Amino acid sequence: MLGRSHITTGCATGGVVLAGTTGLGYWLVPGFTGLGAGPWISGLILAAGASLLPDLDTTESTAYHAVGPATARLGNGCQRLSRRVYVATAGPADSPRPRVHRGLLHTPTFAGLVGVLCALAVLVTPWTVAPLLFLCGVLTLKGLHRSLPSEWIRAMYPLRSLREVFQWFYAAGVTAALLGFGSIDRADGIYLGLCLAVGMVTHDLGDACTNSAVPMTWPKQRDGKRWTCSGLPPALRFSTGEDSLVEAGVRRVSLTVAVLLIAGTAVLPPAWPLLVDWLGTS
Repeated sequence: MLGRSHITTGCATGGVVLAGTTGLGYWLVPGFTGLGAGPWISGLILAAGASLLPDLDTTESTAYHAVGPATARLGNGCQRLSRRVYVATAGPADSPRPRVHRGLLHTPTFAGLVGVLCALAVLVTPWTVAPLLFLCGVLTLKGLHRSLPSEWIRAMYPLRSLREVFQWFYAAGVTAALLGFGSIDRADGIYLGLCLAVGMVTHDLGDACTNSAVPMTWPKQRDGKRWTCSGLPPALRFSTGEDSLVEAGVRRVSLTVAVLLIAGTAVLPPAWPLLVDWLGTS
């Protein structure tokens, strides 16, 4: 899928996590008044930006070039890791040629591991998530660039030639504000780790719907293979690209769902207790 398609689906699933966490909080935690601004904003940024992180395993991706040489080095490291893990875990029937793109980074297992590491890092100190939050912020801005109205784009980037600098500036500003004002607490670690993992898994599921598919079941071995690409039945998979009507539809639906969920959770918090009470009595 295209980068902006991944971003819109990441925004949608981030909205689902936000709405679900808020609803469960009202339902299960006495005196719960909603998520604070820190986890609310940072969770959405992580979920959206993480929906592009798996593509660090290819030099042609938005993620690889997001922050210049820094993400290029990170991407090269991810590619070496993918290659080594493939060689170490390949089954007897797997191809002898290491699978790098759509390999390790495109597995739900890897996404879960990264989410756990993120949660543990935040439990040590919230500042450990600063580089990740900055990167996901940049990726979110890059991914949404072609999905937002042109008027918004002109307002966000007055100088078109410096668009990338503006993206870095905005992402750095939000990251500094969230962490500098203490908006993110150690207790938010599990929620932020969940948002990060969900964003990466959303990417995997999106690619699993395309003709290429991804190794969703790794490291489980089946018929002598651990790196078998799986996804939707072949007849239901679709091609990707600028002219893909299915992918365009996915973007529109995902962005609509994201806006509705995020706006509903932000603007109508009194509705959550009422909904919980109604569900409890029905």
